[in-house]
Amino acid sequence: MEKRYDDRHFKFSSHLFLGLLVIALGVLFLLGNLGFVNVHHVWRYWPVLLVIFGLVKLASAREVPSRVLGFLLAVFGALLLGHNFGYIHFSIWQFWPLILVWVGFNIAWQSLHKQRSGREKTGDKSNTLSGIGILGGVNQSCHSQDFRGGDLTAFMGGGEVDLRKSDMESGEAVIAVNAFMGGFKIFVPEDWTVICKVVPFMGGVEDKTAHPQSGAEKNLLLKGFVCMGGVEIRN
Repeated sequence: MEKRYDDRHFKFSSHLFLGLLVIALGVLFLLGNLGFVNVHHVWRYWPVLLVIFGLVKLASAREVPSRVLGFLLAVFGALLLGHNFGYIHFSIWQFWPLILVWVGFNIAWQSLHKQRSGREKTGDKSNTLSGIGILGGVNQSCHSQDFRGGDLTAFMGGGEVDLRKSDMESGEAVIAVNAFMGGFKIFVPEDWTVICKVVPFMGGVEDKTAHPQSGAEKNLLLKGFVCMGGVEIRN
């Protein structure tokens, strides 16, 4: 039977926008190389893309930190657009403290959300982990057979977390990762499926694990924000 696309499930996400953006940039530079458009003139409007991306992020995000990020991107794009046309005069580097504001807000929100959900009061604390690396490193290991997640925070530091001898009964564990000018290396068992929703800014996230076969029942969800740093997941 022929499968038909059900447009009721269509969602204009930020990832779809990025794909369309790359296509549009390719077409723009192609037309510029062929002499049909003046790329330098059109390029002054590039902050409009940042505004659109921020609005899409604001509309499609499910969590408050992602919505705040979308709002900040839209506002920053509007300021850049005004700067390109001479209505506003400022240096982009004057706004770098906003990165610290965003990182701090994200960390605080994760902590409040964790307390609200009552994770810290449920079960044995040995089933969770918590690590903070500030101007230094932190190395932790967990051997729990009912691992439920935790939180990792780094500020100009980082560390390693070894979960290879752990197991999970609930089927899913969530680790909140937030790092500024630092990062973490996380080791997980080979039968865990890693689902990474960490947002990198001037950094990166690498999943080097051996992906289990489809239908795996043990999922490790990583979410958070990394600025000028990175997260690496290995077996």
